Amino acid sequence: MRMRFLSTRAHGLIGSLVITSALTAPAVLRLDDVPASRQLLRLWSAGTMTLTALTDFEFGAVRVVPMSTHLAIDALVGPALAAAPWLSGRASAGRRYWLPHAIVGGKELLRALITKTRPS
Repeated sequence: MRMRFLSTRAHGLIGSLVITSALTAPAVLRLDDVPASRQLLRLWSAGTMTLTALTDFEFGAVRVVPMSTHLAIDALVGPALAAAPWLSGRASAGRRYWLPHAIVGGKELLRALITKTRPS
């Protein structure tokens, strides 16, 4: 089986859904009592939207970042986002404080590993 089977278009579509989920998770999970948890998801979302706009693929607006670089950044940022609640000590506050970060970060890493490096 080929490791990179997800098209860059599908990567962008899924990314839009993941960003929307990350932006709505703090409100849905009522993370207002721990601002760091909420802010980290918002920061990741803003960074990902910026990277998407700069990437040379179907969803890019400026297209100055190669897709391979975009995927490398995703592969680094995903695990960092997933680990952040434990590194900051917020994970002990309960599942709702670490689960969104783990899901979004894990999906980010997975998409980075399975997405083709060139647009179709």
